[in-house]
Amino acid sequence: MDSTQYIKEKLDKINVVAVTCLGITSPLLTNKRFDICIMDEAGQITLPVCLGPLMFASKFVLVGDHYQLPPLVQSPEAKENGMSASLFCRLSEAHPQAIAALHWQYRMCAAIMELSNALIYGNRLRCGSTEIENAKLKYRSSASAPAWLMEVLNPNKPVIFINTDLLAAYETNDRKTLNNPIEAHIIAEVTKALVLRGIERQDIGIITPYNSQANLIQGAVSEPVEIHTIDKYQGRDKDCILLSFVRSCENPRNNTSSLLGDWHRINVALTRAKKKLIMVGSCGTLSRVPLLKLLIEKVEELSGILVVSKKEINCKLELRRCSNLR
Repeated sequence: MDSTQYIKEKLDKINVVAVTCLGITSPLLTNKRFDICIMDEAGQITLPVCLGPLMFASKFVLVGDHYQLPPLVQSPEAKENGMSASLFCRLSEAHPQAIAALHWQYRMCAAIMELSNALIYGNRLRCGSTEIENAKLKYRSSASAPAWLMEVLNPNKPVIFINTDLLAAYETNDRKTLNNPIEAHIIAEVTKALVLRGIERQDIGIITPYNSQANLIQGAVSEPVEIHTIDKYQGRDKDCILLSFVRSCENPRNNTSSLLGDWHRINVALTRAKKKLIMVGSCGTLSRVPLLKLLIEKVEELSGILVVSKKEINCKLELRRCSNLR
């Protein structure tokens, strides 16, 4: 029997088909019709791509969060004409009565949830169980570490913000790349300490707003952990997330960033971690962005701000190595 014909016959007998938005256009599904189409991550899908699968069903359910990143649209003209608004977002605004809002989340512990709850969701989120609410990193080893690292690793502090203001950890910007070698070094040191204490490499994720910083961290970190931009990490999660903000300069008033000013992106960054969120950045610089100022204030309420000094972060040799990786 022809393999294509065999697959078509099998598909006719199957009640549920899982496929990507573009995969639905396969010749194998050309004449297939469904009772209902359920589309996940609908807030991230462009309107034309979203409409294709919906044509195969008489009813549809869109699942997503338009408080996170919208579809990626690179054309300025397309953006101006509304292409960056997903069908999910459009229908949510046009038909609010059709929205079923889910308030119980099953990813983040209470302290991490509190950040996005306060900044984005208006305290509507709830932990799905006491186990999730109280989840902590569990170390299998008690390897020694410098005092500042011990504070970072403290499992009773699910949220930590390492403030680099005393380090003069300024960004380097040559118009093509934007990165921060000192932050890359700190991220590398924390990652190494986590692994030494028994945290599995696949349970650690490192995110940053900038591709160039992700590449720099990739060279600085000796452990095989996932390192991506925030945008690429939407839809993913890890027990422990390390976040490098990058932006830091001597005169914060001159420092602006559309990437860090986008609250959708910040929301994605804050909601990737399950048990431990470790942020690295300059409070002085980031406080110039209103939403990040609120974030820093919230972390301060949780006693999660850790100021590190040059004496504690002895990184001259490591910084030279990081800088050469650019």
